[in-house]
Amino acid sequence: TTLQTAPSGTPQEITILDTTSTEITLQWREVPCIERNGVIIGYTVRYSISGSNITLRNYSDTAATLVELIPLTNYSIEVATVNVIGTGPFSTPVYLRTHGDTPSGTPQEVTIVESTSTKITLQWREVPCIEQNGDIIGYTVRYSTSGSNITLRNYFDTVATLVDLSPFTNYSIGVTAVNVNGTGPFSTPVYLRTDRDKPPVDSTPIIIGAVLSVIA
Repeated sequence: TTLQTAPSGTPQEITILDTTSTEITLQWREVPCIERNGVIIGYTVRYSISGSNITLRNYSDTAATLVELIPLTNYSIEVATVNVIGTGPFSTPVYLRTHGDTPSGTPQEVTIVESTSTKITLQWREVPCIEQNGDIIGYTVRYSTSGSNITLRNYFDTVATLVDLSPFTNYSIGVTAVNVNGTGPFSTPVYLRTDRDKPPVDSTPIIIGAVLSVIA
């Protein structure tokens, strides 16, 4: 009687069927019969980012969809066959880059730099690199009074000045990043009340000579 062993061959013709920003679907052909060395019960897919963060997933069929991946990231993917004895060798890696996506993070540390009765200047830090999901091309600032009268303004830098505001009015301000794929989520709102208008200066001239003549 021939003793069974783990598969000695690898799955064949690993093919990428579909790729999105967070998923990869692949398929493969079975190990040649002579290299199965027993009854095949499934497959293990091993994938990683540049050789680190290695993840293993088990499948019963010759197809798999890898989910919850990182957008715009290079992955190495390998497949091994599993029989009733154990796991065979992994296939030659397939290398693939996921697609970009809209930013998944928000601009950081939104800060008010200056405020007057009709103007607010603010600044912020960029979205963390891992959450940019593509080249950042600008930012959108959304501001409103008590949730109404929403206004959107686009900026290329990490600073903005909002003008023509109403004096002594509460404003809610949020910022979002825009990349080549679209717009991300808005930051947690910053709340601020503009200053009061300064009272007008009385410009009526005072005629000193006339007053002195009356007193005399």
